[in-house]
Amino acid sequence: MLDRERIAARQFAIMTILYIIGSAILVIPSLLAAKAKQDAWIAAIAAVGIGMAFIPLYIALGKRFPDKNLAQYCEIILGKWLGKIAFLCFLIGFPFLIAALTLRNIGDFLTIGILTRTPIQVIMIIVLAAVAWGVKLGLEPIARAAEIFFPFVILLLFLLLLFVSPYLQLKNLEPFLENGIAPVLKGAFTLVSYPLLEPVVLLMIFPHVPKPKEAGQALWRGVLIGGMILFAVTLFSVSVLGVDIVKGHSFPSFELAKKINIGDFLQRIEALMMFIWIITIFFRLTILVYVISAGLAQTFNLKDYRMLSLPLCVILTVMALVIVPNSSYLLAFNQKIWPLYVYNFGLFFPLLLWIAGIVRRKGKCAARKDETG
Repeated sequence: MLDRERIAARQFAIMTILYIIGSAILVIPSLLAAKAKQDAWIAAIAAVGIGMAFIPLYIALGKRFPDKNLAQYCEIILGKWLGKIAFLCFLIGFPFLIAALTLRNIGDFLTIGILTRTPIQVIMIIVLAAVAWGVKLGLEPIARAAEIFFPFVILLLFLLLLFVSPYLQLKNLEPFLENGIAPVLKGAFTLVSYPLLEPVVLLMIFPHVPKPKEAGQALWRGVLIGGMILFAVTLFSVSVLGVDIVKGHSFPSFELAKKINIGDFLQRIEALMMFIWIITIFFRLTILVYVISAGLAQTFNLKDYRMLSLPLCVILTVMALVIVPNSSYLLAFNQKIWPLYVYNFGLFFPLLLWIAGIVRRKGKCAARKDETG
């Protein structure tokens, strides 16, 4: 399974960018403004810097086992059975939960803002049908599709920011650091937790890039560019709409697109933002379902992960409806619980693997010296 699928470093970087942007492009300005208020853009810059500090840990694991994915070197480091149990806990507690929350996010957005009379279950089923089909095709087609759609995402995002630039009001960003650095740091760690600590799941894709060094560089670029896009959207949202609107709205960047009005002719083109978001969230969900499918296939020694995509999508639909009763609950969860929960899997789990790998390697070296001595 691992030997047959190969993607280019460029494609891996693009997949990382689309994964980072994902659903965050709609909700991050609101989450940051709730913590840092008018300094949300400063918090975004700080978050990108903090988030980049975790990437060397992921790259170190990827380079240590260049031909293995996260599931495989869990078993190598922790032993077969303990490694399987640890990875299953990671799989269910992190990528599976993220996928369910992301699915609920897209359902809430479309039913609240656009398709108000459409049952949320119908939207989820349609989205996951496309995701299941994408995962069934395999990693290489997913990567090629990401490469095709990425220029359109960047172009539309550029046009969106260009069209709202006449409405920029720098006074909405003042006063700078009114309440000191503490709110900025709280906002920064909100963005770090969602989504800048999530690239650990991409370690399941890391070995599919033929050269580990290029894969590491691609991960760097992907997280940096994705983080800077979220910074730009946050900056424009606060400066155009004002902190009160951004803080009080679940999807402020969608409201930002409604501001576009050029000559009373080109206006209400929020479909730009919707198109950007649908593409990015599709790839985010597809990557997550691929990671879950490949991880389960590796853990249970299945020949092919593709057959798991459809049943997983069915389970995700049920979970998204059960664990998140409404959009208010999801917003409160993202603000209060997730920033603490995510560090268990985004930081401590890979750090534990890295330390355990070093200890295990030193133990083997010592044993070899005793045998030769």
